[in-house]
Amino acid sequence: MILLSLRLINKTFIVERGEVHAVCDVSLDIEEGEFFTLLGPSGCGKSTTLRCIAGLETPTSGEISLGGGLVYSSARGSVVPVYQRDIGMVFQSYAIWPHMNVFENVAYPLKYGSSNRMKKEEIRQRVSDSLSLVHLEGMENRSATLLSGGQQQRVALARALVRNPKLLLLDEPLSNLDAKLREEMRTELCELVHRLGITAVYVTHDQLEALVMSDRIAVMHEGRLVQIANSHDIYNRPVNAFVAGFIGATNFLDGRFKRDSNKGTCGVTETPIGTLFCSAGAEFNDGQVVKIALRPETIQVEDSKDKVPSSPGKTMNVFEGDIEILDFHGDSLVIRVRVGEELIQVKTDPDQQLHVGQHVYLVVSQDHCQAVPF
Repeated sequence: MILLSLRLINKTFIVERGEVHAVCDVSLDIEEGEFFTLLGPSGCGKSTTLRCIAGLETPTSGEISLGGGLVYSSARGSVVPVYQRDIGMVFQSYAIWPHMNVFENVAYPLKYGSSNRMKKEEIRQRVSDSLSLVHLEGMENRSATLLSGGQQQRVALARALVRNPKLLLLDEPLSNLDAKLREEMRTELCELVHRLGITAVYVTHDQLEALVMSDRIAVMHEGRLVQIANSHDIYNRPVNAFVAGFIGATNFLDGRFKRDSNKGTCGVTETPIGTLFCSAGAEFNDGQVVKIALRPETIQVEDSKDKVPSSPGKTMNVFEGDIEILDFHGDSLVIRVRVGEELIQVKTDPDQQLHVGQHVYLVVSQDHCQAVPF
């Protein structure tokens, strides 16, 4: 069942130099219980879209439905205020009140954000339950100014959940944490959302965060939705060069595509390093200019031509060059190989015996050689 629906949402800001179109014709449907992520670089419109859903920004045009009811419609001239929308929200800055203790911060939506007055005992029980969810039991009287970054993030999450909202909105809530704590909270947050069966819309510019946590991802660029898919398809079947380049490390080669009529979406592409057998993620015409995307981890590196594997039933691309850069990353070895005028990045086994200046052979299957439009 669809919980949240956006139809042709636009948001324009008036600035000194004229109009800025922050969100352009965004339409999407989010299912109940789904962890949905808006992903993209800074300024792409993802936080503005989230704030429109929350009611903190009023769209210029479009329509938003939550739980089957309209909360915004430009055609009808209707806007449901923030406090009447059944949502909880965690901000990037957490927005913890410094003059309040933990209990008062979490209880705030129950005291001031609801039209139904609750008894003190009910509020106390709701706050206790919410703090228990985020493992902050017994900290009700702790001053907000004495909390660590991770504890503030938990308080903000407890406050968002205390009303048992239909929809949880999270605007880059982990970006202020250090790397180790961010990884721990990422796992904990994802597990909590799925355990509660709550619907979440999550905003981030962190590709790994999006891939790990999401049921589906919407990639945004310049205010528009570029691709909506699950993590696997976003990574392995990008619809264009922007998505392929934004999600993870990618080698790009300019080429001209020629379809193989006997192999469906497969074909060959003339590139600066030679002819490559590739697969196409979209329908291309013969002679069409494309980009070839090669993920570093899909490229096999060998120090001898005799070691190049033969794979029956699979078409392999083999090209050779010299290692110019070698970086040890602990769990991997990242090398850059000069092939003609191109520098190809490869991610391989950290125990593989390689060195700068070594002549090597690179092998990548047709399946991992993806043609994408510009």
